Amino acid sequence: MTNTKKIWYLLAALLIITATALAFISSRKPKTEMVTGDPYQAIAGAKTSSYEPVGEILNLAADDNIIGEPTAPLAIFVYEDYASPYSAELATTLKRIISESGDKLAVVIRPFVTVGNNISREGALALMCAADADKFTEMRDLILNAAKEGSLVAGGFGPYATQLGLDESAFNACLTNEEKSVKLEAVMAEADKNLVLGAPTIFVGNEMIIGARPYSDFVDSNDDAIEGLRAVIDRQLNQLPVEVK
Repeated sequence: MTNTKKIWYLLAALLIITATALAFISSRKPKTEMVTGDPYQAIAGAKTSSYEPVGEILNLAADDNIIGEPTAPLAIFVYEDYASPYSAELATTLKRIISESGDKLAVVIRPFVTVGNNISREGALALMCAADADKFTEMRDLILNAAKEGSLVAGGFGPYATQLGLDESAFNACLTNEEKSVKLEAVMAEADKNLVLGAPTIFVGNEMIIGARPYSDFVDSNDDAIEGLRAVIDRQLNQLPVEVK
């Protein structure tokens, strides 16, 4: 074999190895769904309209469910009521912001149960049971979509488990599991420390935001310009200390 042929074979082999390596690396990267919508609308002089948390600083717990990058520099905590269309509305906004934030943002999802509302409580327990089977995100999407449509009913969460390939009998048994109820009460006790009185409630750094804050800046019923959730999160990210490399 001539030297010229050897060189060409070597180059071809290198190209194949490089292509294979790139394909492997690409397959290992987490896939983030890009969610688009209307361009961000800013209003000059928009107010923060948030509150300072009054209780203990929120920290990640072992049972927390996280959407986004778990090691992100900014973690926001969101209390959701799974019987509330407003929580469903906020979830849509958060999905877009997460897709735009790359590895900068972790969204910690926690349930909030409205006293006396069986759907609210069952929805929270359904998410906890689905999380045991690594189906938290899928179950959350199903429940929040139903909440938005107003189609949730007490005792009607079993079919969602079947839809996700879970054993419905085992799932229904989990909904009445005492251990799950105790964990849910612990989450609610943590919320009570920071005077979370309803959902959705969002903690972004040292700010507490009540309600389903829209993506863009907006004008409220008092004709005050208020920062949108995207602006609040961007401001908090910009306040983080710069990492020295």
